[in-house]
Amino acid sequence: MGSMTRMIGRWWPSVLVALAGVVFLVGQLVASNPLVGVAAGGLLLTYAWALSPTFFPSSADLGEARRRAAQGESPVIFWKPGCTYCILLRLKLGVAGRRASWVDSSLDEQARVVVRSVNGGDHTTPTVIFGEQTRTNPDAAWVRSLLR
Repeated sequence: MGSMTRMIGRWWPSVLVALAGVVFLVGQLVASNPLVGVAAGGLLLTYAWALSPTFFPSSADLGEARRRAAQGESPVIFWKPGCTYCILLRLKLGVAGRRASWVDSSLDEQARVVVRSVNGGDHTTPTVIFGEQTRTNPDAAWVRSLLR
């Protein structure tokens, strides 16, 4: 897959929601409902940001992330842009989530192989690996307990 195609694939959910937010905002301003437009448009734009790749920490190198997980330093969290469950986990972890090694499995073929190998062939995210433990769509409290 080309880099341009990959970039578009990562950003399209965010761009579509952002466009919807702008269209709604402008529509409400024209209809003389600025408060509704700003509130709903703002929520849609915030959601667009949460869907974007910028919402997550920089993607870690898979080799380094796996080394840190094997040594019990930090969990590896495999994610992909637009994944609602990834966004929810990221929100629930808050600032503590920055201590994890986040690997964007949409960019890294080896990461996709790892995710599929532990999920019966499916590219299901978020998938968390820490030492010998692997969980798919884990409880945020469990992940937080790993982020000492």
